[in-house]
Amino acid sequence: MGSQLALVPYGSAEVFWDSRYDDWMRTRYQLGAAVPLKPWLAPEVYFAFQRDEQPERSYTRALGVVVALYF
Repeated sequence: MGSQLALVPYGSAEVFWDSRYDDWMRTRYQLGAAVPLKPWLAPEVYFAFQRDEQPERSYTRALGVVVALYF
């Protein structure tokens, strides 16, 4: 039996409270996937979207790569 490559998808959503404005000021969403190559190595690729409300409304979109090492 040959080795198979696993893909582990994930997603997250966060909201942030800012006491300076006494309101929810940031939302962030992230989708990605990890590829466990070894028991101690799992590279990840993700897309993130962030919306900030103060001091002015702005949007951030990002692609990222993480190399996760487990000991």
